[in-house]
Amino acid sequence: MKPLRVIVAVSLMLIALCATAARVTFDSRVPAASASVAEPWPWVPNGGDPGPFVVPSQASSRPSKTPLARSSYDWPLKPFGRPHPARGYLDDPRIAGNLGSRTFHFGIDIPAAPGTPVFAIRAGTTWVHYSTVYVRSGTTTFEYWHIVPAVRSYRLVLRHALLGRVRTGFNHVHLSERQFGRYVNPLRPGGLGPFADSTSPQIVKLTFRSHGLRVEPTAVKGTVNLVADAADIAAGVTPAPWPVTPALLRWRILKGGKVVVGWHTAYDFRHDVLSPSKFGLVYADGTRMNHPGQPGYYCFLPRA
Repeated sequence: MKPLRVIVAVSLMLIALCATAARVTFDSRVPAASASVAEPWPWVPNGGDPGPFVVPSQASSRPSKTPLARSSYDWPLKPFGRPHPARGYLDDPRIAGNLGSRTFHFGIDIPAAPGTPVFAIRAGTTWVHYSTVYVRSGTTTFEYWHIVPAVRSYRLVLRHALLGRVRTGFNHVHLSERQFGRYVNPLRPGGLGPFADSTSPQIVKLTFRSHGLRVEPTAVKGTVNLVADAADIAAGVTPAPWPVTPALLRWRILKGGKVVVGWHTAYDFRHDVLSPSKFGLVYADGTRMNHPGQPGYYCFLPRA
């Protein structure tokens, strides 16, 4: 990560996050940020999350009024033509229990009870590997993970053909899409549908870190890392809350009501999966992934 160089104490910070189908608006006429108590989340990192930190002066989001893009394919679960919830988004953090592996989620997770039938969303040729069925259609390959296969490899399947059933213990089917060998976001406009995201991402606090240690907001100088604790809450997913990675992260800095650093897009998660080598440049210490009864907590390192 390229550190954020702050020459003077920062009096106002705004971070903007928007969901897949949301727009964000801002009001720059807001009072300066200061060390404060953040709005409580119903979950915190292991061991709590002590200060010092700052509450964003303002961060607002609202559902987009843009008409939904026409989808290229429907859902792998019945009913095919109706929206389903998604409990895992592209680029969500995936962290092994022993911290031996830290990578990005390369598809979406659709909640489904064990035994739920899973169907092909597009015709193609199958390849089966343990609990995953791959269906290749031209230059695109769809992957259906965590299912008990009902088909064999090298078979031609039609759209909506039964591929298998959700395995016990997973409670979801993982859907990935590769184009020319590269993973893309199934929830992009014109991809999987119909789908509409009307949630409002939450931005709870900002912290400054220098050499891994937190810095008092009123004493910021030199080179520091700016960390944002934020998440979008997946709608219709239990147990709640179930956080997912917001689709877009932006920031800017103001001092005395004047822009010091203009808008920067830190990360845009709406299109492609990131390389695992970038994990430590995106997610800061304190990040943990979702588990039933222990929802995830996400700390972002907005890059300059």
